Amino acid sequence: MQIKKKIRIEGLPDPFTLLKFSQAFREIGPGDQLEILYEGEGLPAELLKVMPKGGFTVITEQKLKDEPLVRIILEKKDIPAMDVPGGGCQCL
Repeated sequence: MQIKKKIRIEGLPDPFTLLKFSQAFREIGPGDQLEILYEGEGLPAELLKVMPKGGFTVITEQKLKDEPLVRIILEKKDIPAMDVPGGGCQCL
C-alpha cells in the first residue's frame, strides 16, 4: 500500500474541488492511498458526500507542525460493482 495521489484543499470545498477530489479517488486502485492536505479541522463532511459508501478507510489524520494543515490519508477499499436495474446510477 502506498500513496498514489495527493490533493490539497484550502477552505471549504467548492463544487470544482469536490469534482477534483472525486476524480483523484476514482483514479487510484483498491489498496492504494490518497493523501489530502486540508486547511481546517478533520475530514470535511462535504468530501464524504462524494465518496462511495464503505469505499475507504481513514489511515491517518494528523495536524502538521508549524502549518495550518491537516494531513489525511485515505485507503481505497475494493468494493464489488453493484448491479443497478435499468443501468442507472446507484447513489448511496
